[in-house]
Amino acid sequence: MSKKGKKKDPGEIQEHTLLAFRILSKVFNDIGFTGFCVIFMTIMILFFSDKAQKKEIIDTWILFKSNNNMTYAIIIIFALVILLIIQQAYYRGQFKLMKDRIDAMAEEKSKLQSLLANRNLSSSNTL
Repeated sequence: MSKKGKKKDPGEIQEHTLLAFRILSKVFNDIGFTGFCVIFMTIMILFFSDKAQKKEIIDTWILFKSNNNMTYAIIIIFALVILLIIQQAYYRGQFKLMKDRIDAMAEEKSKLQSLLANRNLSSSNTL
């Protein structure tokens, strides 16, 4: 059978998809939502636009060489504010999750220490 008629194994496709999501998740956690959006848009522009479109994007959105300069500036500022709000909400949730994990580990550690010491240990939280 030729390669054209050969179907890909669904498990192989799923592995590649999971690998891509793991990489994107790692990048997202390292640079944040705003940085991820900037990099994603840059890659999309670099790979999926022709030379004329790239020039138009740079002229309009970076150099503001357009009749509607103020409109584009307001759109950019609004988009950045939205991105920062989303990023703040994301990191607030991550912080709460980490704090809950640390509290649970501290409670478990205290229980184990009390068990090993065969007595009730006082905590600074109960004083």
